[in-house]
Amino acid sequence: IHAFTAVLLLYCRNLFLYFFIIAPRKYKGIVTPTFTNVGIIKFLEYTFLFTLFSHGIVFLLDHQAIALLLLHPSQFLLSIFVSYLTLLFPSLFIEVMIRIYAQ
Repeated sequence: IHAFTAVLLLYCRNLFLYFFIIAPRKYKGIVTPTFTNVGIIKFLEYTFLFTLFSHGIVFLLDHQAIALLLLHPSQFLLSIFVSYLTLLFPSLFIEVMIRIYAQ
């Protein structure tokens, strides 16, 4: 289930980047979504939607029905929240360390 979700996200990553980051700001070339490259707001939106999409696929395949997501929303939302924080803290830490050592 997780391997399928990872491969699906790999193929959908460029669509997420194009529609949420590149197209609205008219970037040219390859954009890596970081705090400094795309800004904090766009980075938070991108990571939240990506996390929501990935957990939706995992829970859908794991429970084999979307109706079960409605029966267990706390498990779904807690999983998204913990994963989102797990993504944000290392990204923020890396950005702070880059700014400290760049001086």
